[in-house]
Amino acid sequence: MADQKSPAAPDAIGDAELIDFPRVEQITGGLSRATITRRIRDGSFPRPVVLSRDRHGRPLRVAFVLAEVLAYNRRAIATGRGSAA
Repeated sequence: MADQKSPAAPDAIGDAELIDFPRVEQITGGLSRATITRRIRDGSFPRPVVLSRDRHGRPLRVAFVLAEVLAYNRRAIATGRGSAA
């Protein structure tokens, strides 16, 4: 039998790690919550994962997939460097 990691093992989480808004703001170089929200609406920023909802079905707590936010950063860097050239 091959050595398999359990799904709960930290190494198995990898790309599925969830991060909160303050961490997203930090990773994106200080984009404000309002800017991130606007970019989510226009489709240029990854949508968050809804972790819980209030009794009316509105999102109460959300988190972002770290790998998706990092991919956004890579695209922003590539675009910024491409347009600066």
